[in-house]
Amino acid sequence: MVLSAGALALLMCFPRNLSALERVSFAAVLGFGYTAGAVLVRGIQAFAARPDPWADIALFNTDIQALYAISIVVFGFNCHANVVSVFYELEHYPHRLISQLPAEPTDYHTLGPLAPKPYTYKLIGMLGAILSAQSI
Repeated sequence: MVLSAGALALLMCFPRNLSALERVSFAAVLGFGYTAGAVLVRGIQAFAARPDPWADIALFNTDIQALYAISIVVFGFNCHANVVSVFYELEHYPHRLISQLPAEPTDYHTLGPLAPKPYTYKLIGMLGAILSAQSI
């Protein structure tokens, strides 16, 4: 199971553009949702199980247990490194995520007073990313 999940994750590292990954975005959102829910449930359980929940809480942990945070930090750095390439691609193909969005920034000025008015192609791509994430 772990080997097949690792192989699947490795295969998703090779595509050259976002359109190759469009089918796995729903699975990624489900995975993040599951992880956030599991952390929330386990955190509430741990919090409720202690008589004084704030006892033994330190601002900085300087023993060997602090190494557990390395994976979180590495994950964060990897995500930030990918943001640049994602938004670079969205700048050149702003309507890639949602094809119904107008492709030109000037087309948004006639949509009415409540519609967003992106002034650059990159903002159109960001609008598409936000709308596609909300529609899942």
